[in-house]
Amino acid sequence: MVPWRNAKCLCEKAQIASPCLQAANRDNRTLVMLRFSLRASPTLLYVAFAVFGAIALVAVVGNVFTTYSPTQAILTSRLKPPSFLEGGDPRFLLGTDRLGRDMIARLIFGLRISLAVAVAGTIIGAVLGIAIGFIAARFRGVVEEGLMMIVDLQVSLPFILLALTMLAFFGNSITLFIILMGLHGWENYARLTRGVVLSAANQPYGKAITGLGASSWRLYGRHILPNVASALIVQLTFNFPQIIVL
Repeated sequence: MVPWRNAKCLCEKAQIASPCLQAANRDNRTLVMLRFSLRASPTLLYVAFAVFGAIALVAVVGNVFTTYSPTQAILTSRLKPPSFLEGGDPRFLLGTDRLGRDMIARLIFGLRISLAVAVAGTIIGAVLGIAIGFIAARFRGVVEEGLMMIVDLQVSLPFILLALTMLAFFGNSITLFIILMGLHGWENYARLTRGVVLSAANQPYGKAITGLGASSWRLYGRHILPNVASALIVQLTFNFPQIIVL
């Protein structure tokens, strides 16, 4: 890339200074905006990781905030307000529910279940969707059409209704619930993976690797997957909070 000063001199010699200077200024503004984004993004990223780390830390070592079990009922301490309000009990920082159970203990227990289900469900959905997307992009033809038909079928079905039906038939189980959460959103990974893999395979580096005789495993696993990982990570960050909300 020609520096701005050199670009200015070249443009003056060619007697087309005005258009070139405008282009140089646009490039300069673009670089400034890019540098600003690169400087701002890590800060936001660190803040996001800090918040998530704090939540995960509370879920792991939450027992230090309370000595009560989430199912322990103390009927003599029902509906206690938080300890910092009038009538609160110092034993229960956030008060108790109608059965006298400590609210902090129940919140920490629920946080652990939510994070465990979200992490496991996100991993299952990502692995399943990415694998289907790679298979569809690799074999094309009938295989691709069949897999994309399955994806369209999954999109057309209401997930909440499907999950409630499965839970009604097979009973309430945390393992089944995690599997169902893993089936939520896998079609998004499949569609995204298929699209970005096809685009990457048609790039010059993909064609060059294929021309050199590299195997499909080496092409897709070592070269294409790292190049499309950023798009898949973005989709993962969208799917993770959706599972927590569900």
